Amino acid sequence: MKIVAVIYEPKVLGASRGGNPRTSWWTPVVREAVRLKKEAFRDMLSLGSPDAVARYRRVRRAAASAVAKAKQRVWEKFGEAMEKDFRSAPKLFWKTVRHLRRGKQGTIQAVYSKDGTLLTSTDSVLGRWKEHFEEFLNPTTPP
Repeated sequence: MKIVAVIYEPKVLGASRGGNPRTSWWTPVVREAVRLKKEAFRDMLSLGSPDAVARYRRVRRAAASAVAKAKQRVWEKFGEAMEKDFRSAPKLFWKTVRHLRRGKQGTIQAVYSKDGTLLTSTDSVLGRWKEHFEEFLNPTTPP
């Protein structure tokens, strides 16, 4: 039975790609700097001495510097790739530009009205939230 499950499991359940991919600037150097910063923060909270505070500030600056440098390197590589794409693959270049211009699109999730119907349009959802907060902040009966 176990052999059958191992053979058919990926087909039926789907194969997992595994792991939670991080951003490309999250390197071992950055990870170590952030780990040291967290350690120094815990020491600062537990000890509370001026030396621990000074160490935390120093390590925090080093971690911020490591993150900034790593992000800068990633943006430089991205810029070089975009420059190459502009010449060799203009369609991909403009697709990326459009994606970056749009940014993160905020999604309005559906909510239920007072009578229990599902509201999905942006105007009706915002109107319902307005009603909710007006009722919440301006109650008609005192508590």
